[in-house]
Amino acid sequence: MTIQTQFSTDPNAIVTVNVSIIEAPTPNTYQRSGAFVSFGATSMVPGDTELLTQMSDLTQWLQAPRAITSATWAGGAVTITTTLPLLHGAIGDNILFYISGFVPAAYNGLYTVTVTASNAFTYPLTSNPGSVTTLGTYLPQKCNELSQMASTYFGQGNEVGVWILEIGYQNTPANETTAFQTWLTNNPLTIYGFLMPRHFGSDPLTLGSSAAPTAFTNLLKQYQNPEAMEYFWLTVTPSTMSNLGSTYKDVVQMVEAPALTDPTQNNITNPNGEFSLAAAFYNALVYRASNTNRVAPMAFKYLYGVTQYPQKGNGPLLVSFKTANTNYVTTGAEGGIAFTMIYEGVTLDGHDYFNWWYTIDWVQIQVNLDLSNAIINGSNNPLAPLYYNQDGINFLETVLFGTMQDAQTFGMVLGKIEMTQFDGPDLTAAIQAGTFAGKCDVNAVPFLNYTLANPGDYKIGEYDGLSSLFIPARGFIHILVNIVASNLVSI
Repeated sequence: MTIQTQFSTDPNAIVTVNVSIIEAPTPNTYQRSGAFVSFGATSMVPGDTELLTQMSDLTQWLQAPRAITSATWAGGAVTITTTLPLLHGAIGDNILFYISGFVPAAYNGLYTVTVTASNAFTYPLTSNPGSVTTLGTYLPQKCNELSQMASTYFGQGNEVGVWILEIGYQNTPANETTAFQTWLTNNPLTIYGFLMPRHFGSDPLTLGSSAAPTAFTNLLKQYQNPEAMEYFWLTVTPSTMSNLGSTYKDVVQMVEAPALTDPTQNNITNPNGEFSLAAAFYNALVYRASNTNRVAPMAFKYLYGVTQYPQKGNGPLLVSFKTANTNYVTTGAEGGIAFTMIYEGVTLDGHDYFNWWYTIDWVQIQVNLDLSNAIINGSNNPLAPLYYNQDGINFLETVLFGTMQDAQTFGMVLGKIEMTQFDGPDLTAAIQAGTFAGKCDVNAVPFLNYTLANPGDYKIGEYDGLSSLFIPARGFIHILVNIVASNLVSI
């Protein structure tokens, strides 16, 4: 017996089935992407990225200490020769190296060295440390710093990974900025947040100022517009925190407790030490907004394993941090909570990170995703194709309305969501009359009104009549309570 096929291939078949596919959008995870920016701390090829999902993932990429062959002291300087060619630097370059493992221990420490040959460098040491009995190792300090970023980041949890972005060794801050800018230009909107090495915020020759801009200052200026969804996280000092002013929406800056960057203390050279801003960085990336994981303010978020900025004797200084929109680590002691937390979770322009720019970015990302998905599916659904007419505009407005409803449900948008179909002048009048006070409006200019006002748009399929006016939700920073005590019983 001949085996029959399940479906006929006869051109005169009784039934022909046409199949169309409608695809739901894949969730956009851009706002959960972040990178530790490295300038030669790893063995990665410059320009490459690698994802870390746990602290141990860093081991295979991080540069290890290099052996030293000899060390001699003369005239207030130590001359070092190395077993292998130096990890970084050309002759004349100045690099921050951590020297360790020597006996006598006087050779050890954090020094700015000068490269004198492919396998030699010198560093200043005033007193003669004596003859070497045990040779040590050297390591660029940036390697310890990258390790601290990862240690503090994963000290908050392992729910979201983080990338290493290796730019490669550069011998000047200007060259570092140029190389970084090249990567950003070649890879736009690839990574949402960049945790920068300390010197980008603490060294005035790198950070610059609005009055005396450097290459890095000029780079930051390029990402201040609302559509530029890339953020730079800087560790600043009290002396540099006001350098940029208060207009940079793309900068999140924090000042660390003084002991953490004191060269006489242990943290600065400890690979498992603390990089405070990495704790806040984790909190920024870990959020995945949903109706059961609503977006809460960045202000007062708990940070784990970080050091409180000392309060005793620093009252005026802490006030200056707030004035300069500079974050720092404090505790919840005022509320009877012992945990350390961030105060006050703002970008450099003074807005709460989550309740303003993160929300605005989420809305523009999700609006683009949802409307693009609707239009693409509308071209692949023969049962209900999407046409440029009033019904099509109504459908797209409904999609936008749904996006804004999600934003409200996820804790991002204040007030009731309303749909309107005002023409441009009528919409302006309604806004000025306070019609949408405390609400979110989703508006679509009617088909005839729009095409009459823009006669050339219909033939090219252009419709620019959708809009949404919304108020980002936010949390409390300060409240005032009035209390009156009286001994008048009859009051």
